[in-house]
Amino acid sequence: MEYARALTLMEEWRSAPVFAMAANRGPLTDRIMRVLGLKTLGAGMRGIGLTGGLLCLSAALLAGNALLNLAHPALARANSRPQAVTESADKSAKPSASHNSLSLKTDTRTKTRTSTRTETTTTSYVDGLKGAGLTDLSVDTLIALKVQDVTPEYVRGLQEQGLHPDAEKLIGMRVQGVTPEYVRDLRAAGLNPSVDQLIGLKVQGADAEYYRGLKEAGIDADIDRLIALKVQGVTPQYVRELRAAGLALTADQVISMKVQDVTPQYVKGMHEQGMDVNANNLISMRVQDVTPEYVREIKALGLAPSSDQVISMKVQDVTPEYIKALQAAGFNPSINDVINAKVQDVTPEFIARAKQHGFKDLSLDKLIRLRQSGILDSKADI
Repeated sequence: MEYARALTLMEEWRSAPVFAMAANRGPLTDRIMRVLGLKTLGAGMRGIGLTGGLLCLSAALLAGNALLNLAHPALARANSRPQAVTESADKSAKPSASHNSLSLKTDTRTKTRTSTRTETTTTSYVDGLKGAGLTDLSVDTLIALKVQDVTPEYVRGLQEQGLHPDAEKLIGMRVQGVTPEYVRDLRAAGLNPSVDQLIGLKVQGADAEYYRGLKEAGIDADIDRLIALKVQGVTPQYVRELRAAGLALTADQVISMKVQDVTPQYVKGMHEQGMDVNANNLISMRVQDVTPEYVREIKALGLAPSSDQVISMKVQDVTPEYIKALQAAGFNPSINDVINAKVQDVTPEFIARAKQHGFKDLSLDKLIRLRQSGILDSKADI
């Protein structure tokens, strides 16, 4: 069939309408007809056959071109689409890749800076401590120093104040808030505390201002007494008020007075009862619970005890009622008589028993001796 079409095409290309000759000098159309298996039907049939062959060939060519045109654009579109998509994807991917690259570089730089900073900080801290004289530190000690914020600058600041504490003392000082400035202020005030004393002072809140306040009030205390004064709550105001009451005080006396709750009001009350008191007997009177009211009642009975006597009376439990009983029995005892009688247990009951036995008009001294002899004691008492 292809061969027939080719022969037909060749026939069409002829310049003159001369029929091609076959090898046997016959017309070429006859040969075509033979190839196609058709019989010669005459000149009309030859024209019809040639025309039909040409039409078939043209139709075949058109169909072939159509198929090629359909296939090629589809292939072109198929090829162009991936390229366009690829180009679009490349264009859209390029900024993303650039952005990702920038982010990656930024993250890398950040991590590098963080890592470098951490290593530098750690190295600087350890080297700084070594530079300040702290060497051969264990891991636990380094951690404790770091946790408490013991910095090389802090260590050097203390060293500038003449202090060279070890790591353990440094931690203790830092925990309590001992700073180089705190040490400098104490030294400027005239104190030269040790490391342990500094910690003790700071724990109790005793600073240079507190020391200067006491000194201005007349108390020049050393460091240990300064701590004790602060522990007991002694303030410069407290000292000034006691001094205003006429008392000359030492640091130890002020501490004892504060411990026993000797207040300026208590001192004033004793003065109002005419008592001549000093720091020591005020402390003793307060210990024995001698009150201004007690002194007032004793004096109301005609007695005028001194500070030491009123303390002795209170120690022996001499009450205003006891003195009244002796006076009711006809005695006019002195302070010492009252104290001795109470010590020897000369009671109103003993005086009544002596009178029952005919011992009348005895002096208090003889009653004391009679009591000491045991003559009037019952068998149960003996």
